[in-house]
This record gives sequence, structure tokens and C-alpha cells, in this order.
Amino acid sequence: MWVGNASGEAMHGVSGISGAAPVWQALVKYLHEGRPSRPPTEPAGAGGVMRETVRFDAQREPVRDEWFIEGTESAEQLALLRASAPAITADPVRFGITSLRDGSIFAIDPDMPLAAQRVAFEGEPGTWVLDGKRLGAVPRWWWAPWPGRHQLTLPGRNGEVLQTVRVEVRGAGLKSPSIAAR
Repeated sequence: MWVGNASGEAMHGVSGISGAAPVWQALVKYLHEGRPSRPPTEPAGAGGVMRETVRFDAQREPVRDEWFIEGTESAEQLALLRASAPAITADPVRFGITSLRDGSIFAIDPDMPLAAQRVAFEGEPGTWVLDGKRLGAVPRWWWAPWPGRHQLTLPGRNGEVLQTVRVEVRGAGLKSPSIAAR
């Protein structure tokens, strides 16, 4: 769903949670008003379509039913994964940092409150370390980004580094080093 000014002008002080989310909630509430929510039924004459219960290793996501085009169902994909890389599924899966990707670039929006621009650090249990400073041992840490280059490290229980992610935060008036060098 998109919510914005038809002219393309910025919506100052509006985020997805304060702009699009209330509209989406009102729409869904209206559509389900007086009618209980039911799972979809199998389409009539849906040859080549099948429903399968999906369970992920390490209980990464809740068990659920999914629809697949025959030949793409998860059991076959998982069998292919295990055949090609048995070491990946032989031991419990370790995920390290799951909420950030190495090389991500964030931009601070001067028109939004800083509290609405926090970034969640999520991943395997451990102690979050940002730029060499210990943040804490919690499953999720909310970070208020500031301009610059940053290194997030997640050490494991035995002190080994599970993963390191480097990110860059650009702020209003802050130029990228590659642009400034031109």
C-alpha cells in the first residue's frame, strides 16, 4: 500500500506507521466487518496447485500451510538443499545477525523525528557490540543511528565472533566520501 501526496510532495512528519498503517487497518476492518476471517479455499479447477504444511529448520518461522505450483513445493527444495550442502542442515542452524546486511546504507530523514528512525538489531542471542562498545545482551536492540560508518559485531557465548556487519549512516548535509572526492 502507498500513501502520499498525489503531487509527489514530501509528507513531512509522516511515517509508514502513522500514514499507511491506519489506512490499511481501516480497509481490512471494513472488509471483514460482520464476517469472520477464514483461510482461503482451494481454487476450483486448480490443476497443478497443491497445499502443503511448511515447517522450517530451527523453528525459524511458525508452521503454516502454503500453496505451491506442483514441482516447487518446499519438501523438494529442502531435499535439494540437503543433497547439495549436507553440512548446512546437519547441525543446528546459527543465524548470527539477521536484521542488517553488510554494506547497508541508511539515510537520516530531517523531516522525521529521530525516534521514528531507530534501527532494530536482531539475531542469535549474544552481546551486541557497536564500534567496539558493548551495548547489551538482549535478543533485539533498538539503535538510534548517527552519521558515519559503523561496525556491528555479535559475539557468541564462547566469545567467538558469529558475525560482523558494516553499515553507513548518512545524515542531512553529510556527503558520501565517494561524491566528496570528485
